[in-house]
Amino acid sequence: PEGIALRLLPPMIYGKAYPYGVPYSGVGDPAAVQALTPEQIKAFHDKWLRPEDARIFVVGDTSMAQILPLLEKSFGNWSVSGAAPAKNFDAPIPPQQGRVVVIDRPNAPQSLILAAQVLPQVGSDDLNALLQANDILGGTEILSRLDHDMRETRHWAYDVQSVLMRPKYRIPFLLYAPVQTDETGPAISGMIGDMKTFLDDKGVTQAEFDRTIEGAIRVLPAEFATGDGVLAGMMHNSLWNRPDDYYNTLADRYRALTPAELDAAARKSIDPSKLTWLVVGDRSKIDAQLKALGMPIEYAGGKSQ
Repeated sequence: PEGIALRLLPPMIYGKAYPYGVPYSGVGDPAAVQALTPEQIKAFHDKWLRPEDARIFVVGDTSMAQILPLLEKSFGNWSVSGAAPAKNFDAPIPPQQGRVVVIDRPNAPQSLILAAQVLPQVGSDDLNALLQANDILGGTEILSRLDHDMRETRHWAYDVQSVLMRPKYRIPFLLYAPVQTDETGPAISGMIGDMKTFLDDKGVTQAEFDRTIEGAIRVLPAEFATGDGVLAGMMHNSLWNRPDDYYNTLADRYRALTPAELDAAARKSIDPSKLTWLVVGDRSKIDAQLKALGMPIEYAGGKSQ
């Protein structure tokens, strides 16, 4: 169900004109893949993989004097012809609106819920306050509001998470919740209620703030304990146009935040009324529950209701 949902969700929230409106799976359409020729693949490679756009990152027990000859040997003659192409990140994104989209999967043992909204921010924005607020709302910890309610209080799900994906341009807010079939509609209603409460009068508590900020600071050394971790940090700095010493100052940036800043960041960005709720489940068992939510319902491959 995750693969099915991730193929269909991006075009729903970004539209087909925006470069991110393609399946997250990246596997494309079977008929298109089958029809590809070696010439087409080479032409695509020459068009999009270009030396003027390339950045090479190296981490290890080495130096520029040692690595540069090797790079020159492998990439020194890399050249392409023609002007570099560009993707249109100014393309319009459809209005974000509350709705339910159902993918019928007969006899599914549970319902997979993915909710999403394209936010106004881009990946290079300062998102520290929003990221920490999201950790409290629905991050990967069991103490997050959404996970604790759906798992510990209601016992409808084993794992509920909200995630801020961070591409270079417009970023999406995603919510992931596999739930028991007979509570699919109530689970959506409950999560909407949890978000509204968090964004309204019961925002970040001091205990939640202290736990989350302290955890974010303490995990920093472990993130750079391996070469892969250092490499990821370098690449993130490059992707999001950050200075090389960004991580040296990150702990102080965290300490400078306040609960009010986290609340403000979440309230500015996340809007439960604009979420697209994509549900993969047995339609015969969940249809009435979803209709009771009072939101527009669409059926993948079928008509809207």
